[in-house]
Amino acid sequence: MSQTVVCRSRHRGFTLVELLVVIGIIALLIAILLPSLSRARAQANAVKCASQMRDIGQQLYMYAMANKGILIPLKGTGTDNPLLAGGLRMSMNEYEHVLHFVFDKGVWQGSALLAPAIFDTQTIDPYPDAAIGKSPSGSFRYGLTAWLECSTPQTGCSVISSPGAFGFTPWLDRATGYYAILGMFDSNNSQDHFGAKLEQQLEPLIIDALAQSGE
Repeated sequence: MSQTVVCRSRHRGFTLVELLVVIGIIALLIAILLPSLSRARAQANAVKCASQMRDIGQQLYMYAMANKGILIPLKGTGTDNPLLAGGLRMSMNEYEHVLHFVFDKGVWQGSALLAPAIFDTQTIDPYPDAAIGKSPSGSFRYGLTAWLECSTPQTGCSVISSPGAFGFTPWLDRATGYYAILGMFDSNNSQDHFGAKLEQQLEPLIIDALAQSGE
């Protein structure tokens, strides 16, 4: 008499405790690896930045070799390369980036590169008892790098400007929410303050235009 024995294998699943242990191990590994990945990404960005700086340096060197050792643009007048005080020349688009950076208090493309307190200090008169020899306006006081266009320079001004000796006049108004540049050439601007006077005439017009447009 033959007998048939049937054996059934029983597959046991994972228990909840085992799943939690596996999940915990995976989370621990991720926590260990993420800082390493971040450091690797930062190192890659640093290498990329160094490479780009090297390319810029090579291009500047080639430009200087082709222009008798001069790195700045040779055009002294016009709106393409207006002349700033100190002899620097740059295009209006280039200077707009500088002014945008100052207006946003050190934020560039979403990243805070400088502390906002630096730009808050820029709007305050650091030496309220100092005598001002020359001023674009009799009421202007001078802060750090800019003229303070308000009646309360000791506590801070929302409007600051920096009219140059050759007519180039940038300013910003954080209260209204705009910045502007007058790119022109006036060799006598340090005496007649034409740029600052024109700026003060334009300011109320710009404010009215922004109010009407709902900006």
